[in-house]
Amino acid sequence: ALAIVPAGGFLPAAAARVVVGCSAGALFVLMPSLAADAIDYGAVRGLGAQGGLYMSVFSLVSKAATAAAIGVALPALQAAGFDPRAPATTEGAQALRTICLFLPFGLLAVGGVVAWTHPLSRQRHDVIVRRLERLRRRAGVAAAG
Repeated sequence: ALAIVPAGGFLPAAAARVVVGCSAGALFVLMPSLAADAIDYGAVRGLGAQGGLYMSVFSLVSKAATAAAIGVALPALQAAGFDPRAPATTEGAQALRTICLFLPFGLLAVGGVVAWTHPLSRQRHDVIVRRLERLRRRAGVAAAG
């Protein structure tokens, strides 16, 4: 966000930090909550209690994506002519903006669309929760009997 703030613009920079800070936490809440919904869906489909497996795969994919991002961004910056040891240039600044700001924003926007259009709506999840409760009650009655 700071890449688009003019030099010496304290208030715009502070506003950008507040917006980024408030919105970045959503990634750490929304994605695991979608994974939790998938865990519930899997349990209703008869796949059993595999929450650990789901979260392990989620963690592995998250870490692999971070590693891939670094493995792509650094060579792309080099190919675009950015050299951190050289004096700042317009081309280098544009490469930083494009690869470190606009590209991640675009990818996050695509991810947001995917999350927003997730096929598991609130109504469908409510049905899943009710089915899980019924299955748990039956299992409790069967275990007690």
